[in-house]
Amino acid sequence: MASRSEGIMPVTESDVNQNLPLHEDSSPEAVQISNLDDNGESQRKQVPLENMVPDDSDTRWMGCGQPMKDIRPQAAMSVGRDADFYKMDHKKRGQAIIFVHDQFDDINLQPRTCAKHDTAITRHAFEHLSFEVKEHWNLKKRDFLATLHQVSSENHHNSDCLVVVFMSHGNVNNNKEFLCTQDFKVDTEELWKNFTADKCPSLAGKPKLFFIQVDCMHRKEDYVIPLHADMLMMWASYPDVELTCLGS
Repeated sequence: MASRSEGIMPVTESDVNQNLPLHEDSSPEAVQISNLDDNGESQRKQVPLENMVPDDSDTRWMGCGQPMKDIRPQAAMSVGRDADFYKMDHKKRGQAIIFVHDQFDDINLQPRTCAKHDTAITRHAFEHLSFEVKEHWNLKKRDFLATLHQVSSENHHNSDCLVVVFMSHGNVNNNKEFLCTQDFKVDTEELWKNFTADKCPSLAGKPKLFFIQVDCMHRKEDYVIPLHADMLMMWASYPDVELTCLGS
């Protein structure tokens, strides 16, 4: 389990006040700030809040600026932050979204003849685990991104987790991985960027699993560390090894 995420946790007014020793006036109309006079001695004066420049940096803990109003989204966690296990007894197991590409507009990309076989055994595996499996074949980039956004905007409150499977060609360009849709390539991070806790709060604190099967993926080192909390990324091929059909 990931530790407390600063991106979605609220900062209460009491938290702010405890770290502002120079704000002695508790009224909302003014705060105490310190300045040095010409002799280098500290002087304090009251400044109306409306005359102060909003400040969300660390200087607000030192009495400069005003407390930041927290506008970050909040997410209801299905388990406590120190829980050893995920809660896996919701009404639904969750969705398993499979993106499959076997035909490409780019003539330099070979058709993936193993796609039907691999998709069939993948569907069978996740249906056996009680997932609701949805297949999407040969989506263009626009439709692929729209589908990911749609899934992230759905209510997953009654689901245990989410699985996303991507099967296609892929490679690395300037040390950045990319995947191939039917017409264009996309950054690999597009797969999970819509499912962080701030973008998809109904999946906050729940497993989000990403399985990537790509042909001709040349890498210098294995991808082993997830970039986001509660996410797992898996590659179906080793560096510099071209993938063959599963089961062949």
